[in-house]
Amino acid sequence: MKIRVAVDTMGGDYAPAEIVKGAVLAAEKGDIDIALVGPTDIVEAELAKYDASRLPIRCGRADEFIKEAENPALAVAANLMPL
Repeated sequence: MKIRVAVDTMGGDYAPAEIVKGAVLAAEKGDIDIALVGPTDIVEAELAKYDASRLPIRCGRADEFIKEAENPALAVAANLMPL
């Protein structure tokens, strides 16, 4: 049974390079489908550094992300549309 995982490529230390590298290593071991989520152009450029064309990795678009110094609640609230 394959496991499906979505990975936030912009979270964590040394993102997105180390996040993508870890996803490639996991995909090479098999039995996993990975969706790398983040700004598509950045994620695809990082993924292009590897021979990942035959691996079960795809990119999910998320152009906005919360920066390290931002308050998550305020960042989300600032992007909510008024009712």
